[in-house]
Amino acid sequence: MTLPRQDDGFQVTELRRAAFSFESLMQRFEDAITQNAAEVKDLIEEITSGELTNLLKNRFDRGWGNRFERQALRFVPVFMAAGGKKEDALDHLLATRILRRGSVTQRYDIKVKDLATLEQSIENVWKGWKSVPRRSRELLSEDRQRKEREQGA
Repeated sequence: MTLPRQDDGFQVTELRRAAFSFESLMQRFEDAITQNAAEVKDLIEEITSGELTNLLKNRFDRGWGNRFERQALRFVPVFMAAGGKKEDALDHLLATRILRRGSVTQRYDIKVKDLATLEQSIENVWKGWKSVPRRSRELLSEDRQRKEREQGA
């Protein structure tokens, strides 16, 4: 990687310090959760009641579980309130909670075909949404390429 010799300078704007109490911060979280609850429940219902659920169960021996749904019900609305897209929040949870190493990816007993099928299933879920499952796509693609290299060696 090549870095430029000198970076352009910039002025730092002084801002007034702000202090928040723990209670006020927790109240903001609760407000965000309440405000977006219905939309997030619909999102979770959409992802957990389809081909992706069956595929995870049958080929990867994985389910969503109460923990995933509970985390999604708290994380996604706060992510949305902070200006993010609900699809990106769900992609983050999917990548870090379901597709993580040893759970779905980086397993010796999973075939390239299974990963490709899972990737396609995730793409199908995301088709009508505003963003793409970037993190999930990267994880599955990296694992698929690793397995393809191992098979070729």
